[in-house]
Amino acid sequence: MPLPSYPFAGKRYWFPEATPAPPAGQAAHRRRTHTVGLDDAVVRDHVVRGQPVLPGVAVLDLVRGAAAGELGAVTALTDVRWHAPVTVDAKTTTVHIGLERRGDGLAFVVSDDAGTVHATGTALAGPAGAPPDLDLAAILERCRTPVDVHELYHRAEASGLRYGATFRRLASVRRGADEAIATIDAADPADANWLPVGPVDAALQVLRALGEGELLLPASVGRIDLLDRPVGRLVAHGRLREVDPRRGSARADVIVADERGRVAVAFHDFHAVRPRPVGYLRSAWRLAPPVEPAVPQGPALVLTGPGDGGLAAALLDRHPGGGRIVDVAAARPTEAGYRDLLSELRPATVYLLTGVDELRYGASDLAHLETAQEIGVVALFRVVRALLAGDRTPIRVVVVTSGAQQIDDRRPAPNPFAAAQIGLARVAARELRFAEISCLDLDPDELGRPDLTRLVAGHRPADDVEVALRGGHRLVRQLHPALLPPDDPDRAPWRHGGVYLLVGGGGGLGAQVGGLLARRYAANLVVVGRRQAEAVEPALAALRRAGAQVMYQRADVTDPVAMGEVVRAARQRFGRLNGAVHAAFTLADRTLSTMDEDGLRAALSAKLRGSAVLHQVLADEPLDIVAYFSSAVALTAPAGQANYAAASTFQDAFARHVGARYRVPVKVYNWGYWGRPDRWPVRSTRSGWPASVCGRSRHSTGSGPSKRSPRHR
Repeated sequence: MPLPSYPFAGKRYWFPEATPAPPAGQAAHRRRTHTVGLDDAVVRDHVVRGQPVLPGVAVLDLVRGAAAGELGAVTALTDVRWHAPVTVDAKTTTVHIGLERRGDGLAFVVSDDAGTVHATGTALAGPAGAPPDLDLAAILERCRTPVDVHELYHRAEASGLRYGATFRRLASVRRGADEAIATIDAADPADANWLPVGPVDAALQVLRALGEGELLLPASVGRIDLLDRPVGRLVAHGRLREVDPRRGSARADVIVADERGRVAVAFHDFHAVRPRPVGYLRSAWRLAPPVEPAVPQGPALVLTGPGDGGLAAALLDRHPGGGRIVDVAAARPTEAGYRDLLSELRPATVYLLTGVDELRYGASDLAHLETAQEIGVVALFRVVRALLAGDRTPIRVVVVTSGAQQIDDRRPAPNPFAAAQIGLARVAARELRFAEISCLDLDPDELGRPDLTRLVAGHRPADDVEVALRGGHRLVRQLHPALLPPDDPDRAPWRHGGVYLLVGGGGGLGAQVGGLLARRYAANLVVVGRRQAEAVEPALAALRRAGAQVMYQRADVTDPVAMGEVVRAARQRFGRLNGAVHAAFTLADRTLSTMDEDGLRAALSAKLRGSAVLHQVLADEPLDIVAYFSSAVALTAPAGQANYAAASTFQDAFARHVGARYRVPVKVYNWGYWGRPDRWPVRSTRSGWPASVCGRSRHSTGSGPSKRSPRHR
C-alpha cells in the first residue's frame, strides 16, 4: 500500500484571466479561468508514466482561490472527487473552475476547454474550529523506524511517478505500525500560492512510507480543513484508516502542521486506489429477487407520448393525490414549461412514459428517431433542468421505456430509440441528490398485464443497476469477466487488403485503429470526417506510411445524402466495401446544472443520427463487420457526462438491435479511458483490440470488448 502521488487531476499553472459573464438565466453560476503550461515547475516536475500532470494539490489551490473570490474565505473543501486526469499536452492549457451556490457553500467543477470534468466537490466558508496540536513527542515515540527518503523517491520513479526538485521536499521520515511522520522542507520563496504545492504534495507522500512502492491514484477526499497557510518548515503525520490489498485501495488521514505541531491543513478520509489493469467484461441480464412495490404517495405528473397503451391513466389512478397527464408529443413543453408544471402541481412523483412506444419502426427511420429524441431524452433533460432550478425538495422520477433493453441477443429489442433516456437518467440519479431517479424497461407485449401498473408505480432504484420487467419477473443487468480466445489474426473479421469505411478516422481513436488495420492487414481505408482534407493530412500520411491506400471523404455522418455519396465513391475507387467502423463522437462534458441544450444535442448527434444514417447507407452492402465504438460510460454513468452517457447507451442498444434484427455482423466496443491516443493513458494499461477482433495491438489502448458489449472497469 503506497502513496497516492496525484496523477489524478492534471494541468497546471495559474495566471488569472478575465472571467466570462454567466449565461443568461444562470446568474448563480460563476466560472474562473486559468492558464497552465509546461513551463511551470509544478508541471515539469510532476510526470506520471511519461506524461506531465498537474498535481492534485495545485487543483485544490485553484479551487480554493476561485471560491474565495465568492465566499471571502474558504475554510474547508468537502466531498472532493477526481474523475479524470488533466494531462498537459500543449505549451499552455486552460483550466476552468465552475462554481454554483449550494446552501452555505459553493459546488465546484474543474474542467478544461474540451469540457472534460476532472474534479468536483464543495467549498465551504465560516469559522473553523481549532483542532488540537499534534503531540509530536508521542508520534515520534510510536514511529521509531527511520525510512530512507532517497529510496522512497526511487520507488516512486520505479512505479511510474517522476518527481522533480519542486516535489522532493521530504527531509526525513519515520514510521510506526500504521502511521508515519515526516519533516518537510519549506516552499520555494517564489511559491505564493495559499497552498504551497510542493510541500503539501510532499506531506501526502508520507503515506508512501507505509506501502511497498506501488502506484496509487487519488480518488477522493471526504474533507480538507484549510486552517492556516502552511509556511516554513513543516511536519506531516499520516495514519492509515483502512487498507484493502485485494482491491488495491487505502484510506488515510494526513495532517500538515508547523514544527510546533500547530495544524495548518488536515486531509480527512483521503482515498487512493490502484490503477486497474484493462480487462474484458461482458454484460448479461440475470433474474433478481422480487421486491415489494412501494405505495405511491401524493400527486403525480405523468409525461407521456402517443403509444403508452393506457399506462398513463392507470398510473394516475394509483396516486391518492391525483395529478396530471401531459402529452409531451402534443404539448412539447420547454424547460420553462416544465418549471411551471412542477411549481403548480408540486408532484411527489414524475413519470416519463415517452419511451413506451407501441409503434414498430425501421432502424433507419430518421423521422421517427427525431421524434423519439425530442419527446424522450430531450424532454427528460428539460425536466431535470427544471428540477434543478426549483426548490430541490425530495421527489421521485421514474423513467419508463418499453423494448429498449435487449435481454436476449437473439431477439431484437423493438425500441432502441428510447435507450438514450436510460443513460441520461442514470447520470441524473448521481447528480441530483435530492431526487430518487430510476429506470424501468417493460416488455412491449405485456403492456396490458393486470399487475403492471402496480409494479411501475411502486418501482424503486435498485443499487444503480438497470432493471427490466419480463413476464412479471425482475431482471437486472450485471457485468461478468469475459474470456477471449487466443490471439489469432486469421480468425478476425478483417481481410488482408480489405476495404473499410472509417467514420471519424481523422481523429485520435479512429486514426489509431486505421493504423492498426494498415499495418496488420494492408487495408484500403475510406476515411470520413468533417474537417478539410488539409487539416487531417498528417494523419492520412501516417496511414499511408503504415501500408494503407487511403481515400479521404469530407462528410457529416448525420447527413444521409453525403454519406450515400461516400459509399458510392468508395465502391467506385475500390470496387467493394468489406466493413465499417463508426468512431465518430463529440465530447461536451458538463454537469446537468451547467449543461445547455446545445451541449446535449452536440453529444447526441454523431451517435444517434450518425449510427442510423450509417446503417441506412450500408444496408445493401455485404459486409464482414460493422464496428461501433461506444464508451464505458454507457455502463458506468459517471457524473458530468450525462449527454455522452445518453449517446453511448443509445448506440449500444441500436447496434445490438441492428445485429439481431437485420443479421448484420455487428460488434460493439465500450472503450475505457484513452487519454492521448498516441500515448499510454494514465488509467489503463497497454492493450488493444481483443483477439476475437484482430489480435492485440501495442498501439491501441482501452477496455477491450467481448463479442457484444464489454467495458473497462
